[in-house]
Amino acid sequence: MKSVGFFRDTALRTLGRTAFVEFFINVESFHLVIELILQALLILVFGMLAVASNDEQHRQLKRLLEGFLTLVGLSLIVATTWRLGQNWSTVDKGVLWRALVLPSG
Repeated sequence: MKSVGFFRDTALRTLGRTAFVEFFINVESFHLVIELILQALLILVFGMLAVASNDEQHRQLKRLLEGFLTLVGLSLIVATTWRLGQNWSTVDKGVLWRALVLPSG
């Protein structure tokens, strides 16, 4: 039997995970040129995915683009983890913790 607040609870868990991943990826910045190229590439891919999602004929392209976005996301997590590990001795853990738990305004 499903609980009364199933959809609400699921949405809150999903948003919590999304917020954590967004926070984690933004802990370490990439070089400006890399950030700009990555942003432009992701805008292009998301645009292509929006078009491919509307047509059953482009199902394979949609799966390919979704796989690419998954790979990019995992790569960002790995790169952030690597850079954070490299710079761990210089990271202000108190500021990092407060940025995670306190809402920004």
